[in-house]
Amino acid sequence: MKNKKVTKNLLIGLLVLIILIPGGYFGVRYYKKLTQGVTPVYHAVPVNSSAVIELKHPGNFWEYLKNQNIAKQLQDITEIDRFFKKTDYLDSLLKQDEDFKRWVQKKPLLLSLHYRGGDHFSYLGLLQLSNTRQEKKVIDFIGKHSKISKTGDEPYTYYKAEINDSLKFYFSVPEGILIASMDRDLLQQSLTFLKKEQHILTIAEFRKVYKARGKDVEANVFFNHRGLHRYLSRLAGDDYVTAFSNWSNYAGWAEADLMMSDDGLWFSGNTLVNDTAKHYLKIFKDQNPGNIKMTDILPARTALLSYYSYDDFNTFYPKYKQKLDKADEQKKYVTNFNAKYDLNLNEYFLSWIDDEFARCVVSDPQGKYYNYAIVRARDTKEAKQSLDKISGAIRNTDRVETDTMNYRGVEIGHLKNPYLLRMFLGKKFDVFKQPYYTILDEYVVFSGSKKAAQYAINQYMLENTLNNNKQYLAFADKIAGQANIYLYYNLRYGKDFLASRLDVKARSFLLNNTDEINDIPLGGFQYQYQGDKIYTNFYFKSDTARREVSSGWQLALEAPLACKPEFVVDHYTKQKKIVAFDKQKQMYLININGKIEWKIRLKELPVGGVEMIDYYNNGKYQYLFNTPSYVYCIALNGKHVEGFPFQTDVISRNPLSAFDYKNTSDYRILMAGKDKYIYNYRKDGSQVEGWQKYQSDHLVLAKIQRIVLDNKDFIIVADTAGGVHFLSRRGVKRIVPQPAFTNNSKIPFYKLTTDGKQVMMTTDKDGRIIFIDKEGKVDKFILNEFSPNFEFEFADYDRDGKRDFIFLDNNSLYVYNQDYQIIEKREFDFEVLGDIKDIPHTQDSIRLILRKTNQEVVKIKPESLETFKDPVFSQFPVLVYDKSDKRGGNLIISTDKRIESIPLSD
Repeated sequence: MKNKKVTKNLLIGLLVLIILIPGGYFGVRYYKKLTQGVTPVYHAVPVNSSAVIELKHPGNFWEYLKNQNIAKQLQDITEIDRFFKKTDYLDSLLKQDEDFKRWVQKKPLLLSLHYRGGDHFSYLGLLQLSNTRQEKKVIDFIGKHSKISKTGDEPYTYYKAEINDSLKFYFSVPEGILIASMDRDLLQQSLTFLKKEQHILTIAEFRKVYKARGKDVEANVFFNHRGLHRYLSRLAGDDYVTAFSNWSNYAGWAEADLMMSDDGLWFSGNTLVNDTAKHYLKIFKDQNPGNIKMTDILPARTALLSYYSYDDFNTFYPKYKQKLDKADEQKKYVTNFNAKYDLNLNEYFLSWIDDEFARCVVSDPQGKYYNYAIVRARDTKEAKQSLDKISGAIRNTDRVETDTMNYRGVEIGHLKNPYLLRMFLGKKFDVFKQPYYTILDEYVVFSGSKKAAQYAINQYMLENTLNNNKQYLAFADKIAGQANIYLYYNLRYGKDFLASRLDVKARSFLLNNTDEINDIPLGGFQYQYQGDKIYTNFYFKSDTARREVSSGWQLALEAPLACKPEFVVDHYTKQKKIVAFDKQKQMYLININGKIEWKIRLKELPVGGVEMIDYYNNGKYQYLFNTPSYVYCIALNGKHVEGFPFQTDVISRNPLSAFDYKNTSDYRILMAGKDKYIYNYRKDGSQVEGWQKYQSDHLVLAKIQRIVLDNKDFIIVADTAGGVHFLSRRGVKRIVPQPAFTNNSKIPFYKLTTDGKQVMMTTDKDGRIIFIDKEGKVDKFILNEFSPNFEFEFADYDRDGKRDFIFLDNNSLYVYNQDYQIIEKREFDFEVLGDIKDIPHTQDSIRLILRKTNQEVVKIKPESLETFKDPVFSQFPVLVYDKSDKRGGNLIISTDKRIESIPLSD
């Protein structure tokens, strides 16, 4: 009997499971209604929603938001201030009722966006209640603060609430949900859909992003790309509405988790594409996202950037081509072009394109905008030859003059064809009617004018690039290093450009709130395929709420410092960090706020500085350095890279150098031995075959350098006796300088362009400026008589965009410009220790940081010398963590066991 009872219970249990499993999602919902008495709030969101925002704990969220600096900056905008005040008023009313106060603190609040035809959108607000018996409490509460009238009964009772003559809304409380809207028809539709169970969770695509949402975040944002396109297109001027069409078909539903900080709003999540829909992002499926390296050449004042990356152009481009406007027109254009100019345009234009291209807009300091198309080349020589071939064919056949030129040693070509870039890359490249082209690093840079080409070349040579722009680097902290699509803007540079493309109302808003918008100027959007999902990242950043450096800090190591600390960079945050070594052979990694992130023990102390290498060629960097007998490679987490440390064949005396000749992470590690030979290792520790193991005449203590002049490598070895050896990649002497000179081995070599020619520059032991060209011809310039102990720096002292010759000799400072005219001469009443620290980015008048012989640190300004409020001393050369804003930066000073951060403005 007992067994029969057990069997019966098992059968009943199985029957229940059989009933529940097919019911799936709706069975769970019904169960919840039985046990909790309420319907989940998402069941009241209609299927036609364009976007949904879920606030996890609405009461706490509003308080948290108001206390963020970015919210305070937004509140300076009149329209947003008005919204904040209304929300404050509503928040204060809710807190008067204990039930409401409890609900908005613990229950989710949704805001749903709905397209209502034309350019009109309406909103639904939905609040989950504790149970279905709360309707009377809700009506009584709203009735205390407005005039309520019953408006309808089908399919649920709903009401109109009139707060004043100009403010009214409609609401209903069905199944334990408060639903409110200023659009009565939308509220009725929501109630009808609720009754029919036609809610947003019945959409399979939405359920996927809903399930993948972050749980422990301030808010979740869901949006449909097509609906959001309609919403945003209302802001566009008549001539630019169609520019939003691509966004409409980018993808389907997306979810992004909101994370807030004082300096920005960060949204991170996933986007879905539908295999049956013609979604734009599908062209990147199976294309690994590339590292965003193009910022190395983009001008620092980039206002807008549209970036595309993939790993195989040959499989990517056919899909991309299908998305181009008028693809048939491209086929006809190519056929006619090939017939007219007797060449294969696909071969000459497409064959050299590598794994990334972009369109960007740049603003110069005078407010003029330049357009660029940047394409990474597999082989820049092939790319240039191909483009020259196209240019020549057009010139010869059409008998037109091309506006080619050589500018500062860089050739600028000209394609006198108005359709080429548009036909191959799409309508967004239509602005390049007769593009100029030039080669910068590994990229072909197309520009809309000759002046634009010259500006790009100047900025590249001055290293005024986006990756050297501290404002951008601070922004990139929250932006992943890889992307298939990356959209970036800086409103400080692009406000006027953007305003010209907006409708009258949006343009007026932008221009009337310039100061406030300039405080929150940066934004970025990223899409990155990761398997079948698309990682999505949006970030909007304030530039005045940055907290990159604290006001000051101190820390103590476990033992005295063995050598000077130095900066490295965290590849995740793009922020500087500090590497230090103590006399107990311990290596430390310290963040810029003074926290020791890790320490490890070494076999020996390092010989010199740390190199940063990308060992795995994935955009993540490691720290490479040598001790007398070993080569170390340490990852960002403090772990040894596999195969390290490896033991060298000889005792080394100088810091190693790591050269990546082809930017493939196939590094060559060069160092000088005690036996005066130059050793060359691969990153696996084996010696490079074919290296001649050159022997210098004297001991080499200086770091070996590499300079490239007109695609020729010069490996520079400077020995202690003033001899300089210029070697090829194989270790064979490449040139013998004529006339000869005796080098000051403390002074490195610099690369610059003078009179349109690339040269190497250094000083000799007497302080003469030495120029060496690729043939070995030497030019010498005497600026002054200097003692053998002089120090030298090549930096922009007077902030005119050109570097100057800076000499420090005992107690005197001399500064000469590149016309060899003296622009500063100073004498101090103290002698200076042997280091000069240039302050390149601060906007105040500080030019240099020096140390007296008693180790006191002083600031050099154009007409004065300034000490710190409290005397500052440093046993080792200082580091300068400088910033581009007016607050300057911080000095990193070090003595004995102590490392300290001191505000530069003190």
